[in-house]
Amino acid sequence: MRKFIKLLALFCCVSGLSFPTNAIGNPIKVVVAGATVPGAVGEELFLRFRDNILATSSDIDLKLLIYGELGSEEQYLASLRRGRVQIGVYSGFAMTGVVPELDLLYAPFLFDSENEVDFVIDRYLTQTVSEQLAAVGLRFLRWNEIGFNHVYGKKPLLTPADTVGIRFRVALSRSAELFGKSIGADVIPVNYAELIPALETGLVDAGDTSIFVYSRSGISDNAPYLTLTAHTYAYGVIMANAQWWNSLSTIHQEVITDSLPSMNFIRRGARQSVRQDLERAAGLGIQTHDLTPTQQDAWKTATIASHAQLIDVIGGNAQNFYDRVLRGKAAFEASAKNSNKLEKSGTQ
Repeated sequence: MRKFIKLLALFCCVSGLSFPTNAIGNPIKVVVAGATVPGAVGEELFLRFRDNILATSSDIDLKLLIYGELGSEEQYLASLRRGRVQIGVYSGFAMTGVVPELDLLYAPFLFDSENEVDFVIDRYLTQTVSEQLAAVGLRFLRWNEIGFNHVYGKKPLLTPADTVGIRFRVALSRSAELFGKSIGADVIPVNYAELIPALETGLVDAGDTSIFVYSRSGISDNAPYLTLTAHTYAYGVIMANAQWWNSLSTIHQEVITDSLPSMNFIRRGARQSVRQDLERAAGLGIQTHDLTPTQQDAWKTATIASHAQLIDVIGGNAQNFYDRVLRGKAAFEASAKNSNKLEKSGTQ
């Protein structure tokens, strides 16, 4: 079916025809909202999306507002739900306002590797998250991945003993607050837009974020010590207004879905960006610190209790969601063991 649609789209473009427009014969207007920056993987994702749309459909009027033109994530999420925006990309923290269980994916040390993240999200979470979003009028389109979060500071913070009493910035989420409290920090909730001034004035002296955000936003200029804790995996969601989506023809839905870059593209781009930023860290005056096994265990021991606390705070379906994640992790471990056995038997 998809091959047929792509061939039909190509024929229409070559012949000068177009897909059916909306009910009154006008081009379909699509406003895409985001908060990326020039040169970022997120920008490349949507520029490629735009180019794919232009190559396959002449009657989709696409407008990219992906550099924060519509304000904070909370503001353009509200616009998406009201139908003023048709497609948007949102961080996991922003998504917890509509699906609280998603905050559990930020539970510290929930995931051990990128491969494990991919396995659990693809096989155990995508369908259930799609259903949860549909229940609140949103259409899931893609995950948007950012990478592991790490701890930064104005001085080295190698174990939770170093963070006791430190003024630690946390995002406005339950998981972030519980993480900060579990490592004994003085928790200071600060909006992202106010983070740099907070670091400059001494309101906060540390925090946690992804390598990409840390190295490119000005955080590293004020807090040049980065501890590679990899304690949470930062993700996002690309989604559409469900009422608008359901009003589209099947052909237009297919064109939009197929024009979005694949998950392989999104993951590959995010992880390549992380590697590049780590490679240039020293040149930016950043001092990175890998953890010893003992130090890593200290972080895990200090924060593991926050999982149960987070489940209690979220309530509702949180325990079932968390259990689904654990089943996915167990299945990944079993799959990895089987793969290792096959590899060993193949070399004998």
